[in-house]
Amino acid sequence: MSEEIGGGASGAGGPLAWIVRHRARIDRLLLWGGVAAAAVVALAGVATGHVRFFTGYVAPFFLAGPLWLRLRLRIIETTPRPVTWLDAAVFALAALRSVPIAVGILPYSGHTLFATYAVAVTPERGFRALAALLLLTTTAFKLWIWRDPSSWGWGLGMGIAAALLHAWLSARERRRIRLS
Repeated sequence: MSEEIGGGASGAGGPLAWIVRHRARIDRLLLWGGVAAAAVVALAGVATGHVRFFTGYVAPFFLAGPLWLRLRLRIIETTPRPVTWLDAAVFALAALRSVPIAVGILPYSGHTLFATYAVAVTPERGFRALAALLLLTTTAFKLWIWRDPSSWGWGLGMGIAAALLHAWLSARERRRIRLS
């Protein structure tokens, strides 16, 4: 995989080579940015009186998202490029759902999509446990508090489909390596 880094149409190292070159800075930015963002969101919940929503539903993902990106960043050189792009697409789709205008347009739950995918594809047990807890929390909010099985079901289905695609892409790469 490392031979793929630096290749590609963007030339002169490409975006993955840039990420590898600046990995330590990006890692620190994700850590402290995630902690700060989660704290600001939690404080916004206290300030607005929407504590349960902001601290129980939104803030945990502002911390978990950057932590997951840090884990993926650590293995970017050994991850097949299609899997890296799939990770990026899933993360972007999940984050996009949090944009206020997208809430009424996009039918899936970004929280459910991200948590389902993270539970299925993250090798670190500690983070998988965190993602499973976030999935349970999201399920409680979606199904019992808001009575929204539709966006929850879409997010779950998309997360499972993405995890299956991840498994297929990873297996394809392992076969390619064995045949070389």
